[in-house]
Amino acid sequence: MKKRLIKECELTEDEAVEIVNIRPTSLAELRSFTFGWKKLILAETLEKMLRIIKEHS
Repeated sequence: MKKRLIKECELTEDEAVEIVNIRPTSLAELRSFTFGWKKLILAETLEKMLRIIKEHS
């Protein structure tokens, strides 16, 4: 899952690890974590991240 997040969503390894550890279940929850990263993440990228998380749940 981490490798897919890095490759498909252009995350850093640290960001991907944070998402894998937390495994947010909603767009709002995911957005609350990514907000602190100080970079804009498009809604379509957030949705892709959620799909990857759900595929590995």
